[in-house]
Amino acid sequence: MPDLRTERTAAGGSFVLMARFVATSVLNYGFGVALVWLLPRSEFGAVSVLQNVLLLAGMVLGAGMPWVLARTIARSGDPASDAWHPTFRSAVAVNLAVAAALAGVLLVLQATPLHVLPDASSGVTAAVALTIMLLAVTSVLGGGLHGSRRFDGLGAMQTAEIATKAVVGLALVAFLGLGAAGVAIGFLAGAAVAIGCAWWGLRDRLPGWGPLAGSAVTRQALPTGAGTGSIAFLVTLDVLVLSALGRGYGISTAALAAYQVAVIVARIPFYLANALGDAAFPSMATGRTRQETHAWFVAVLRWVVIALVPLQLVLLIVPAAPLRVLFPGGYADAAGLIRILTAGTLALIAADLLVKVLYARGRATTVARCAPAAVLVQLAGLVILVPRWGTTGAAVAFALAAMTGASLLGAAYLNYHWPGLVRRRVLGSYLLAIGVLIAGLLVASRLSGPGDLLVIGVAVVAYAALVIGLGLVRRDELEHVRQRLPTGRVLLIAGLVLTAVPLLWNLWASPDSQYDEIVYTRAAQEIAQSGQLTWDGRPVFVHPPLSFLAQAGWLDLVGLARSPLSDAILASRVLAALVSFGAVLVLAALVRRLVPLAGPRRRTVLIVAVVLLAATDPILLRYGRMAIIEPFALLGALITLYLAVLLWRRSTARYVGLVGLATGLTLLTKEVTLFLLLTPVVYALLGRDRRGLLRAGGALLTGVGLWLLFPLWAVLLGLPGQFTDVKFATLQRLLGTVQITGWNRPETSFAAAVLGQAGQYATSYLLLAGGAVAVLWLALHRVPRTARWLLAWLLTSYGFGTYTVLLGTLNEQFFVYLMPAAIAGTVLVAEAVVRKPVLVAVPLALLAAFALVTWGRFYVPGNDAMLRSTAFVRETVPACTAINASGDPDKFAQLLPGYSITSYGVGSAALASGVHLFFLSDKDAALRYGDSNPALNSWIRAHGTRLAHFPSRTYDGLDLWQVPGIPAVSPPCLAETVSQQRSAVTPFLAPLGLAVAVHLGVLTVFLLRERRRPRPADAIKVAV
Repeated sequence: MPDLRTERTAAGGSFVLMARFVATSVLNYGFGVALVWLLPRSEFGAVSVLQNVLLLAGMVLGAGMPWVLARTIARSGDPASDAWHPTFRSAVAVNLAVAAALAGVLLVLQATPLHVLPDASSGVTAAVALTIMLLAVTSVLGGGLHGSRRFDGLGAMQTAEIATKAVVGLALVAFLGLGAAGVAIGFLAGAAVAIGCAWWGLRDRLPGWGPLAGSAVTRQALPTGAGTGSIAFLVTLDVLVLSALGRGYGISTAALAAYQVAVIVARIPFYLANALGDAAFPSMATGRTRQETHAWFVAVLRWVVIALVPLQLVLLIVPAAPLRVLFPGGYADAAGLIRILTAGTLALIAADLLVKVLYARGRATTVARCAPAAVLVQLAGLVILVPRWGTTGAAVAFALAAMTGASLLGAAYLNYHWPGLVRRRVLGSYLLAIGVLIAGLLVASRLSGPGDLLVIGVAVVAYAALVIGLGLVRRDELEHVRQRLPTGRVLLIAGLVLTAVPLLWNLWASPDSQYDEIVYTRAAQEIAQSGQLTWDGRPVFVHPPLSFLAQAGWLDLVGLARSPLSDAILASRVLAALVSFGAVLVLAALVRRLVPLAGPRRRTVLIVAVVLLAATDPILLRYGRMAIIEPFALLGALITLYLAVLLWRRSTARYVGLVGLATGLTLLTKEVTLFLLLTPVVYALLGRDRRGLLRAGGALLTGVGLWLLFPLWAVLLGLPGQFTDVKFATLQRLLGTVQITGWNRPETSFAAAVLGQAGQYATSYLLLAGGAVAVLWLALHRVPRTARWLLAWLLTSYGFGTYTVLLGTLNEQFFVYLMPAAIAGTVLVAEAVVRKPVLVAVPLALLAAFALVTWGRFYVPGNDAMLRSTAFVRETVPACTAINASGDPDKFAQLLPGYSITSYGVGSAALASGVHLFFLSDKDAALRYGDSNPALNSWIRAHGTRLAHFPSRTYDGLDLWQVPGIPAVSPPCLAETVSQQRSAVTPFLAPLGLAVAVHLGVLTVFLLRERRRPRPADAIKVAV
């Protein structure tokens, strides 16, 4: 475990605590959004009350003695001394007593009709009470870390608490269905882990048993607790009163959930300012004069005004944009609440900072006289306004109370110390910068997504440029940040975040479902339900089973194996996106191996550039977010290539054993990856390395031997003839003699297909062109060993791509296997040729920015027409109705069991057979997928009426049309029977497990013998 005892300055502490806030915010946001999707809206409202109860308890317990302890340690001059030990013991004793009182009040209230936790069982109430007791200890340990300036320990404690809460809570809710009980247990586990982290960071200074501090020290906690406790009540009282009082006035838990979402968004700036104030508190407390303390206060307030007020303006003027980005569309009604709460949050920030600076100067009594008045105003406002205005009344009551507290505390501080006036030049510069920002935000407020997000980004960048250009942020401050900022780590963390966000954002609504995703998920459900690998009654021989087995295990793990197919598709997408994220990480590790001689900073920049381009690439994004085979196959291929590079100079047994195993598992995922798996062979040929060629060939043959388990499965099922027929048809498609899918079909135009997708794949086309240039440059130059790996990788990737374009079946998803090499080749070769980072960084940054805009266009809006349209049919159209499909009829048949799905290409023929409902997609018609064609679409539009329209960039819109006609006499609706062939996966899993076990056993024996064999140096010693 890392050492958390590092002591930092206020600047360093600010950075640590801000990083802590970013980490905890991401975790809290992910936790909240996951709960929104896992819990009904009403139950989420109840959980939000539980969270606010614990938040209030935690803030109250951290309001009194922990601040006294932090101030005592900071003023002791030497935190290593034992002068503050009695204060620590008193803090623990007082906090445990307060926690016991809070837990007792909770238990009593839960036994009355005024129960605070709605619909909470006795077990949930007990877990919350125990968590409050643990929070008492956590707060004291946090105060000790705070006063000792051990901000690393403080940040780790808080981050570990949130992370544990999120992981444990979500696991219990998702896998065991515990609901509010799971969330309560998650909070309990988080508090326990926080105690462990805090103890680790303070373990060398924790006092043992001994005397308590005098009553004078303990009495300091009363005014301190009154002030900080008032801030705690301002933050939480509105939600708690809405829960208790609102039930009598028709305020549902669903409305409470919307209010909680508005609170989460509006109070983000408050927690950022709170982190700044916490970091500066020890320095304010050690100020020898009022002027020194005030200087630290102004330093914090200055950054609040420069950095956080603009964020609040975004929430005030265009609240719908961040709300749409951060939360599902069902919470759009929270936008008006965000405006009111944001106004109150600005005053709350001022009140919180004033409380800290007055505490630092020993003015706790003054705070205790002013701050509780704000709580009384809030309570009165809630009682008066909630019955009249509901949740809006609660927001107004909070804003009035926060303004009251800021006004009273501000007057008290001005009476204590007159700060002087702001210089005119500084004020004018700030007004100019903020005016530009406001103008941009007003324009954004009149736009719809994603245009409003683009304008907001431009306005924020313009504001930042003006702030720096006009000198509001000094050069020495920028230099200080640059020197202290761990550039490599920050870039890597930013790269990881920017990788995860495009892959996981709005995963449930974009891209639209396609044939492969629907039938593959159905096959995974069949494995999880019955152990049969099929989606139409026949065994799946067209692709190997490994990815289907992984999906089946995932669906069984999350409890969706028997759920509706649409729910299983969304769950499978999460697994696919996580696998794609892993593929990008392996790509980063591979690029690191390809630039071993680069310095740390240069290597980091190259890795981050590749990661950002891969994370935003349209092709990788589209197929990396879908529940299909490509994410699994690409991950396997990249892992195999990474192992080949890593182990090339190791022993033959190690190389053949590990690379051969990875090769076999990748081939058992998708055979088309064979092209990429030939990279080590091409590398050996380029280097004229006969020994390396034998090693690479041995690993490849080992992998092919493992793949033979696939045809062995067909033999064990008694279906070798059917396997041979399917594989022969696949070979014909690969050779291009049969063209039934993709862009090379006779009835389609390759050029038209490429141009038609240019709006989405433009940046991918540019990177593919860059990779082609990289191939030519590397081929025409003598390159070192690591660059030869890149050349071999590019040759196999582009060889496969060229073959599929010219001869083979060209499916869009095949480009997934080309993009990693194209991206790596473009970045690495461009940097090697130009040798000026700026000339490379600028075009790559523009490329990534354009790709992000494309991502915003295609993945931020809703794009789930297939699932929505079939759900609409199930809700409004009687079962057994005949409906003509668009494109592949099987995908509609899987989503619409119990309906008669047809695939007529001529409208009059469909009408004559009694079909009056038609799905219609212009893209399916243009590319002539299935029996769709432009003439059919024109006939439907000329004779019918559109019943529903579902926007979809994937299908260029998906419509449901009705064409009137004489109803045909249809036979009675009978359940469709599917002839089930033998397709059990057990005859595949058993040999696979045995083969892998034997393989690993033999490899282990070779490695043990290799370790026992004396090294050359040891042999020389023995001989001497």
